[in-house]
Amino acid sequence: QAYVAPEGGAARGMMSDACRLELSWGADVKEGSDSLPRSVYYKRVVMGDLEHARTKAKNAPLKLARDVRSYAVEAAFLASPACADLVAAGVSVARAFCADLRPCKDDPIESR
Repeated sequence: QAYVAPEGGAARGMMSDACRLELSWGADVKEGSDSLPRSVYYKRVVMGDLEHARTKAKNAPLKLARDVRSYAVEAAFLASPACADLVAAGVSVARAFCADLRPCKDDPIESR
């Protein structure tokens, strides 16, 4: 029904911005429901918005292309059976509800 993103839960890194979203569900949802999370971690990577990435695009463009590929590897792992096996074994691993990757092979700084 609603969410808040407290500044205390925000992280602005060299290669991504992220925040913890605290979720409020409707009155018909029981508190502590196993199916609905109380919070989620939102990670956003827009290479062109990050100063470090813009500098890297000028000084080390091949490393920037590598970084773009690493985000795809991260998303693929979080959606993989191997990750699910770790969770089933009791290892605390983030659950990816969605990953929207928009790599730009010709100009990695335009990747999202």
